[in-house]
Amino acid sequence: LMMPEMDGFAFVEEVRHTAAWRSIPVIVLTAKTLTHEDRVRLEGVSRVFQKGEQAGTDVLAEVRRLVGASTRPVVAGGS
Repeated sequence: LMMPEMDGFAFVEEVRHTAAWRSIPVIVLTAKTLTHEDRVRLEGVSRVFQKGEQAGTDVLAEVRRLVGASTRPVVAGGS
């Protein structure tokens, strides 16, 4: 969330306001202690991980799950 030119909150807001990007899953990994206001600003992100609370394997599993969900082919009716 604490990035140099555009912080993560601004990034999430930009994704929400750009129609073509709204379906892109966003995962937040932060060491910042999130306030209630921060959590409200992050509503709509796929997942928020606090550094040190989850293992790297949990984060990787979530990325794999989201990528897999977004790349599944759409099956049309009929044969």
